[in-house]
Amino acid sequence: MVNPLYSYSTPKIVENAQRLYRLCQFLEPNFDLSRIIIKIPSTWEGLQACRKLKGLGVKTLATTLFSLEQAVLAAEAGCIYISPFLNELKATFDPSYHDPKPIFDIIVEAQRYYEQHSCSTRVKACAAVNVEQILKLAGVHAFTAPADQLRELSTMEESAAKVAQRSLFSKEMASERTNGHTNGDVTNGNTNGVTNGPTSGTMEKLSFIDDEAKFRLAFARADEGRAQLKTAQALNLFGEYQVKAEALMRDNDMTKIG
Repeated sequence: MVNPLYSYSTPKIVENAQRLYRLCQFLEPNFDLSRIIIKIPSTWEGLQACRKLKGLGVKTLATTLFSLEQAVLAAEAGCIYISPFLNELKATFDPSYHDPKPIFDIIVEAQRYYEQHSCSTRVKACAAVNVEQILKLAGVHAFTAPADQLRELSTMEESAAKVAQRSLFSKEMASERTNGHTNGDVTNGNTNGVTNGPTSGTMEKLSFIDDEAKFRLAFARADEGRAQLKTAQALNLFGEYQVKAEALMRDNDMTKIG
């Protein structure tokens, strides 16, 4: 991931991503750079940086993503992947904290939007807090899961048919989802962090890539403001770790490279 402290500066993000490429070349001159995908924050500035980086031949993944608006802009910017966080980042490392509104519906809608509008961007979900949440998203293009969840999944013996029945991507379940909508507010009284998901149907083609004001307004309104808040929270947490890592390097007098 690029330095999260640069999340709101397009030039700094572009420069930092290029530096990561240079570091790879310095450490391994023969490394195939086409295998590298740089994680970029899903801010307006970050996604505009993705647009510029695509023109420079740098592949990107839009991270800290919590809304369909960000997913649309990421596809327009040419991101290879998006990484929607199912739960708030804080919920993944603080057992006492519970995200009351995981974004199951946004993840399903983003993938459906990409497929309906022939977008090449793929959905790589992350930040599940348990295996049940992962199974709810069986059928997503890709999923990032920690080792303990992978070990638990490896011990399961459910058939593919049973897993499909639990998945929000399942065609069998799609016809049963009648209470959802597209702004991430789908709980139907559920208190376990598992929603019934969005309703199926044709999704309107959207565009934000050349209209900053339109994107910022739509993003600010997404999920009644929660998407913007969750993005900011995640970037603040990543920023704290960045500051700590830089302090550690200074304290150990580590030489900068590149």
